[in-house]
Amino acid sequence: MTRLCSLALLFAVSGCQCIDDINLGNIPDAGEEIHDAGPEPPKFPLKAGDQLEYPALGGRTATCPGGGTTGDCDRALTATFIVRGTELDESAHWRITADVVYQGSAEMIEVAAIAPLVLDNGAPFDAVTVATPSSASGAVFLTDAAPTDELDPLGFPFFQFESGDAHVFETSGAAFCARFGELDPSVNCEFQAGDQKMEAYYKDDAAGGGGSMLHHLRAEYHNMGFVCGWDEGLIPFVDDATTPRDQTSFGPADTPALAAIFASPVRLLRDGVTYACSCFSQQCRAGNGAEATCLTTDPDAEPGPCE
Repeated sequence: MTRLCSLALLFAVSGCQCIDDINLGNIPDAGEEIHDAGPEPPKFPLKAGDQLEYPALGGRTATCPGGGTTGDCDRALTATFIVRGTELDESAHWRITADVVYQGSAEMIEVAAIAPLVLDNGAPFDAVTVATPSSASGAVFLTDAAPTDELDPLGFPFFQFESGDAHVFETSGAAFCARFGELDPSVNCEFQAGDQKMEAYYKDDAAGGGGSMLHHLRAEYHNMGFVCGWDEGLIPFVDDATTPRDQTSFGPADTPALAAIFASPVRLLRDGVTYACSCFSQQCRAGNGAEATCLTTDPDAEPGPCE
């Protein structure tokens, strides 16, 4: 908050020694009130008209029903969100109003096969096929939902990172680890605002198939206000000694029994220009080389040279 100071005003007085509009105490005339404008209101990095595109969301199983080709055992959809407005609520959390279209792109496996994935909660997979897209107008999305099995489609993909309440990431991350701690007291879980990620390895007894699974989930966030990366997989859990809750259990040559599909980069269309948004660089970039331009987190700023 800018502090206003009382200033002693010095005037060069003419021979008549008249002072206009200044009273004897050197206080400005009441008709010249000075108002403190206060700090600028926060802005969400996305704005009305922005179109956020996810080219593929879904899941893939390691084995195919009916002897299908390995690698084709997937169910996926594309998701497009058109921002109509952003609003900061009384708790300093953003709400994003958007139109959304989900279009099925692959359906080689049943919806039930990808149900153990947390990502399955982020979109209406049970209502979308290649032949039957699903859409909604004016849906109000949260920007503070933890990526857990309690997620729903209105909690994905927007996420408030710094604009507004600066503690949203920490609060959501704590809820993320607490939830998976309920499912597995020995969970290996962390959330790091600096790396803009939440990650957990936990024993999942509810994944189905007659046995426990080691479930790995890593969600990554872009400073432009959305999920930009998602790595999720499940493998059979043998016991605590042979299935450590970390990446060593997922060997480089092993194919998870079930894994999420999350095609990248996420694309952001603004003012007729398509930007590819990278988790690694935290940039939304259009073009290449010296001609490339990037967006800033100020939605009213013009795109400029990429750093």
